[in-house]
Amino acid sequence: MISNLKAAAAAIGAAIVAAALVFSYAELALVPAARLEGGKAKIGEIAADAQAQENERKNDDAYLQDRSRYDLCAEYLSSRKLPVDECEGLRGLR
Repeated sequence: MISNLKAAAAAIGAAIVAAALVFSYAELALVPAARLEGGKAKIGEIAADAQAQENERKNDDAYLQDRSRYDLCAEYLSSRKLPVDECEGLRGLR
């Protein structure tokens, strides 16, 4: 019976050592690799968002460049439900 207890203790000890080795390997090799991949994905998302924002600004700039001063004034005042006749002095100006 004591020999069975010794064998069981040895088996439990070996299992604990094996578990510690597997955990150490996971912490030293797998987790940093996963963090690196996650970081690369995050950087990619940030770059894509920045590119989308830049494209949106370019479109806004192009829209504003094509509008006359009168159109911009009329658009601004009408969006605030104000009379547009205040913009009449800007007709014909670019």
